[in-house]
Amino acid sequence: MTRRVTPAPEATPTTASRLLVAGLTALTLAVLLWIYFSIDISREFPFRSAAYSAVEQAAIERRDGARRELSSWSAELRRHRAASPGFDATQRRQRAARRELGAATPPAQVAEGRRVAADALEHEKIDALQRNSRLVSFERRVVFMIVLLFAVCGLLAILRARRSRWALLAVAPVLAVLLLGLIMGVDYATEYVDFV
Repeated sequence: MTRRVTPAPEATPTTASRLLVAGLTALTLAVLLWIYFSIDISREFPFRSAAYSAVEQAAIERRDGARRELSSWSAELRRHRAASPGFDATQRRQRAARRELGAATPPAQVAEGRRVAADALEHEKIDALQRNSRLVSFERRVVFMIVLLFAVCGLLAILRARRSRWALLAVAPVLAVLLLGLIMGVDYATEYVDFV
């Protein structure tokens, strides 16, 4: 004797079950968004300006001292513009200060140029680290999305194959993952494309 098995009738969604799916979708989406933004590993990389060596610091101090001396003797010369007895001596001291400034300037410029180049190199390193950090965050988020998508689609397929009454509730995580994918797409599209 064969027994005929009649399939269970499909569960028809009611208003309450639709509200439950919407609530579960919102809750699941909130949790997934929290995880999604926690995956971001981009961080601030501190800028460390290059330090002057002792020789370079001495050259810069020598140049700055020569500038101050030239400035003071130039002011003194302006006061003695008239034919005062100290005019020639002041003029000689001003010329000596100019020579000292001329001698002190090239080593100081070399030191400052080296520091500017070192700072530019440090900026390039920081930019490369930040680009790498953003790329790693993107890769982790994509893997997270793919794993989630396969997991929730597998859950939905298993529950539908069993004709479970919970199959309708499995739609909530699927919707949440699809919305998260949409949010991820908008997040990265607005980062790289200027719509204004």
